[in-house]
Amino acid sequence: MASAFEVLIMSKQSFQDNKPTAMLTLTANQAVASGTNTQISWSSAIYDNWLGWSAGSPTRWTVPVAGYYRLDTNVQWTTGNATALRDIQLYYNGALINNSVGNWTTVPNAGTFTQMAGPVHQKANVGDFFQVNAFQSSGSSLNVGTTSTFLIEFLHY
Repeated sequence: MASAFEVLIMSKQSFQDNKPTAMLTLTANQAVASGTNTQISWSSAIYDNWLGWSAGSPTRWTVPVAGYYRLDTNVQWTTGNATALRDIQLYYNGALINNSVGNWTTVPNAGTFTQMAGPVHQKANVGDFFQVNAFQSSGSSLNVGTTSTFLIEFLHY
């Protein structure tokens, strides 16, 4: 029979082997209107072992276990337009996470390009949520595409 200490160690290892981790993606392009801070509405989870994402609230991933999380996002702009600003921003409970903006003051070209925000570490409680917002100021609607992803990974308590 295992001691209480051995059971605790096995339990901790079991959690580390199955800690909350998710990768969200788009299955269709999403339009981002010019001059509008737009929440990315994720279409599906490539994986989400603690079910923090749901189709009923597709713009957010809800925290299932309190602790520190690592957040990364890659957003592909699919509509060519060589003017104006593009921003990708990580949000915690609806507020911008400091130092999480991936922005371009000069767009690199008129074709498609991928923009990143993160990684950032954010402490969160059960029921809190994370989001990705996109902003652009080209004067017309631009799309973000299906290679866009949002990665969330539990780090520690």
